[in-house]
Amino acid sequence: MRVTPALLVLVACASSKPAPTPPSSPVRRSIVFFGNRVGSSVTTEGSDGLITNVVDIHDNGRGPHADATFRLAADGTIRELDVTGHSELNAPVDEHFSVKNGHAEWHSLEERGEKHLEGPAFFLPNSAADAHGYLLAALQKNGGVMPLLPGGTARLEKAGDISLPLGHLTLYAITGLGFLPTFV
Repeated sequence: MRVTPALLVLVACASSKPAPTPPSSPVRRSIVFFGNRVGSSVTTEGSDGLITNVVDIHDNGRGPHADATFRLAADGTIRELDVTGHSELNAPVDEHFSVKNGHAEWHSLEERGEKHLEGPAFFLPNSAADAHGYLLAALQKNGGVMPLLPGGTARLEKAGDISLPLGHLTLYAITGLGFLPTFV
């Protein structure tokens, strides 16, 4: 049997592992209050599944800052979260969350808790970490209703949609996060 150099190169380059996926380009969002840009959120998803998020808000001389890293579970909920930074009034933030074998644990400078999970549940960080987009995706993936951690229930409702020359936009309302719906 004759082996050609091209075949040797192909065999040498073959691997049982897929080529690593490069990290995504950062997603940059502006945070606007009453028409004024007051901050930003920058999110990057790494090839290993690690999501980094930096939120920085300065409104009227104050605002929160959060450096967050997290990973998602297969059901779209947060599996691990670590956040450091400061709150709107400059108090330190040090928040952590994890789910292992169906057991959720969280702790921060404000609270500590744990809960055995019977199914998907979404942890809502106290910090300024930008998690609402991931909550929207988890709600869509899990039927539109989901328990929240440390407590409560989030519900997703379609609030409206519009077709524009740039594409079709859909507005969703998430209830259960506060007194008023959160629109995403």
